[in-house]
Amino acid sequence: MLWLTIILQLGRFDSHYNIRKVNEKYLLLKRLENLGIINSLPLSLPISTEEYMKYLKCLPILKKSPTYPLIVGVELTAKVLCSPSRSCFSCVEFRPHFGLWFTSKIYGYISGTAYYEQLEGVSPKYHWDPFFDPNHNLYTWDVDPIAGRVDFFDIRTDRGYLFFKLGWGELFIGRHYVRWGPSRYHSVILSGYARPMDYFYYIKTKRKKFFRLFSFHAMISDTIIGRRFSGQRVELYLFGDKITLGFSDGALYTGENDPLRYAHPLGLYYFIQRRLDNKANLFIAVDGKVKITKGVSVYFEFFGDDPVLFEIKGKPQPMQFSCMIGGEVDGKIWNREVGMCFEGVVTPRWTYTHQYSYNTYTIWDVPIGHWMGDDVIALYWEGSYYHSYTSGCRIFIEHLLHGEGRLFEHWEESGLPSRIKCPSGVVEKRIRIGIEGWRENFKGMEMKLNIGKEWIWNEGNKREKNSSFPFIILFLSWTHTWGKKL
Repeated sequence: MLWLTIILQLGRFDSHYNIRKVNEKYLLLKRLENLGIINSLPLSLPISTEEYMKYLKCLPILKKSPTYPLIVGVELTAKVLCSPSRSCFSCVEFRPHFGLWFTSKIYGYISGTAYYEQLEGVSPKYHWDPFFDPNHNLYTWDVDPIAGRVDFFDIRTDRGYLFFKLGWGELFIGRHYVRWGPSRYHSVILSGYARPMDYFYYIKTKRKKFFRLFSFHAMISDTIIGRRFSGQRVELYLFGDKITLGFSDGALYTGENDPLRYAHPLGLYYFIQRRLDNKANLFIAVDGKVKITKGVSVYFEFFGDDPVLFEIKGKPQPMQFSCMIGGEVDGKIWNREVGMCFEGVVTPRWTYTHQYSYNTYTIWDVPIGHWMGDDVIALYWEGSYYHSYTSGCRIFIEHLLHGEGRLFEHWEESGLPSRIKCPSGVVEKRIRIGIEGWRENFKGMEMKLNIGKEWIWNEGNKREKNSSFPFIILFLSWTHTWGKKL
């Protein structure tokens, strides 16, 4: 059952415990890559179970189980957050999974969640609150919904897709999460932080010596009818996999009259926009990772929002970009496995926003890119000790600055200058220090304990609204699977 459990637990690449961060299974792969034990990972997630198993075959903890055509699983998750000033937050999730291999090359998967939630003091008003989870912030405007949000219980569909293994690569159609870029914590391109999109197609080719291609066209389920998102990406693996680069572009648009405008998997979005209307929100992005030596790597992500190649004289445009730099070190101290990671982000005001609000880079007002949105400077550092491949502890320090910028506000009607200090206005400042320990195995059990303290100055960008509080987060998860030969 070990192999089957991995199939279901790889359904999402983010951590149930902290949705902003890549989960421990992918962090394990990144550590093995950094130490030179496995070859270069793709900078894009998710990866298929088959690819994940290929990377992990070097580990003694992995044992091959038979493949079953029918897979049924259930996951039970509980999370409790306590602090004196924020009362108590608790959430219990019940997540059934169903997977079926129709043939040796076609796989169907669906998962949903029913959850009970008690939420007091953790307001979803500001999505950059580190305790905010957009998966627990669903909306309904039905007067009498059949199954909608009430104060404590909801049902949602997280994933539902068909996966095709083809000679040239992989294709999935349906609902899923996607993340582009090498970051662990502060992804600025496609972060997977917001709710998932419904993909008409997501194409990933096989690696051909030094490159592979990605392309997708998706629908965004939102209150605005006809929101679409198309994207393309190429990854290059150079100098014996010592350097990996990714080049991406995309178009977010509302296509009530022409929904397939940017649907071509090899379309040139800039020229498509120039020859039709000028309302789409286009972006370009570059990211990469460089292995300096065994156990030491640096990486970066750059997101350019609605790039302007030639400015009109006398009409300067705002600097709409987000930049992340990071580094990771893995090795041994006194014969103990240890690691360290650092990430820093700068996102000026107006990034991710758009003149036409329905094309803002959000889903349900939650960022598709960096989880803090715009008008941000963020720093993160962690040091880890690994007791084994599946357990350890880490200390972390966060320094978060957020200005008065909001994603629903765009520059064109703000009356503010195009070039503005970052972060702007009254700046909310947060410092978080903590320690977390985790224990998990590939048979379905996972446990985490996080203890720390947070200091806030100018909360909600209101002067002198300061506070500090300790917090304790306990997370438990159990997954069980059943396989049956048809």
